[in-house]
Order: sequence, then structure tokens, then C-alpha cells
Amino acid sequence: MNKLLGPIDSKILSNTKDKKLFFTNDNVLKINKIIKPSSILEKMNEVMANNIKYSNLMPDEIIEIADFIKYTLIYDPSCRPKPDDLLKHKWFDSIR
Repeated sequence: MNKLLGPIDSKILSNTKDKKLFFTNDNVLKINKIIKPSSILEKMNEVMANNIKYSNLMPDEIIEIADFIKYTLIYDPSCRPKPDDLLKHKWFDSIR
């Protein structure tokens, strides 16, 4: 998630009991040197390009799906959208 969504808020990390095991003093994930940075959209394009069952998706739809996934993966639970808000996402417009 760190590579897809960016750094974790320091407020959340301050409540993590094993923070020093996984993060530096500057709140940087220690495994960052191993994992190549990416984005949700890049990952989805990569997966879909290599999987024939997704070949019918249009580029705009892939962007909307990636945006929806990113919207659901907010680190801070108090800031995550509620189910009703998720259903209002633009990706669902085509089935309303």
C-alpha cells in the first residue's frame, strides 16, 4: 500500500507498536529499497495487458476502477468513505 498510496500519515504510525521494526526514524518504510515504486493505475494496466479476460475494458474505465480502488484504500479508518459514499463514485455511473 505504501508504494501505491504514498507514505503513511505519521499520526497513524505513532500508534504502531512495531514501528521501529518496519520504519526508519523518518517514517520511511524500510523495505522501500526492495520494492519498485508504482501506482494503482500502472499495476492495473500491467495485469490487464497480460490477461485476456480484461481486454474489453476501455482505458477510461481502467482509470475509474483504479481511482475507486485508491478511494477505498485510505490509511486512516476515520477518513475512509462510507459504503454510501463508495456507491456514489463515478465508476458506478454506468449501472445507475
